[in-house]
Amino acid sequence: MESGNPPEDHDDLIELVASDETGFLSLFSQQQLHEFMLFEREYRLSQLELQEELS
Repeated sequence: MESGNPPEDHDDLIELVASDETGFLSLFSQQQLHEFMLFEREYRLSQLELQEELS
């Protein structure tokens, strides 16, 4: 993956893990989910900053 080119399936992976049907969510501790949410927030903010720089 090149810098500035996020994987196309990023949102799909999040939906897969969060889905009640897969049961993956129960594999993670509250601390892991909290850290993931912080990471996801930083990821989204960096995407917004990148879009602003490119426009």
